[in-house]
Amino acid sequence: MDIGQRIAELRRSKGLTQSELGRRIKRSRSLVSRLESGAVTPNYTMLRALAEAFDIPVTALLADDPPEQRKPA
Repeated sequence: MDIGQRIAELRRSKGLTQSELGRRIKRSRSLVSRLESGAVTPNYTMLRALAEAFDIPVTALLADDPPEQRKPA
């Protein structure tokens, strides 16, 4: 799963629209759409804002497996 797909999945799991996520990260709905489609790759500042909006660590956005599919260590 790529970062855009992960953002879209997390957004939907939180029950947010693209507009609502955009407001939380102080960006436009169209930027959220471009992030989810893979047209734009988030920089570190954007990753931090997304992680804060989803209440997860930045590393969870970058992991190969979504947080809910990870097995406990």
